[in-house]
Amino acid sequence: MAAGVDDVTIPGRLDGQAADSQRDSRVPSVVLGAARAGSVLDLGAAGRADVERGCVASGQVPYRVGSITKTFTAAVVLGLVQDGALALDSPASTYLAGTPFGEVPRTSHSRGPTCWPTAPRPR
Repeated sequence: MAAGVDDVTIPGRLDGQAADSQRDSRVPSVVLGAARAGSVLDLGAAGRADVERGCVASGQVPYRVGSITKTFTAAVVLGLVQDGALALDSPASTYLAGTPFGEVPRTSHSRGPTCWPTAPRPR
């Protein structure tokens, strides 16, 4: 059974779940995180982030995820539309006040901005 955010009180709890998920999915690595109100509650990792170099997976290792984030983002956006929490025809600034990309198409399959305006680059 997967832990909910309320269950993440013991540091390292997600390590075991990451290990189970990595083993069951047969992938090189899994990294899980739980956060609430902008605070990271726990991070868990298992496997190798880079098999060839032997880099151990952790919440601190950057992953090159490529275009899969577009599919994931589209799925989340459509779920929010289905729940009535978001309208596809509204500008991004409706939901992200102060965003420098207020009128950018939200669900196009294009790469992100090559030059970030004055806003800090996400980590």
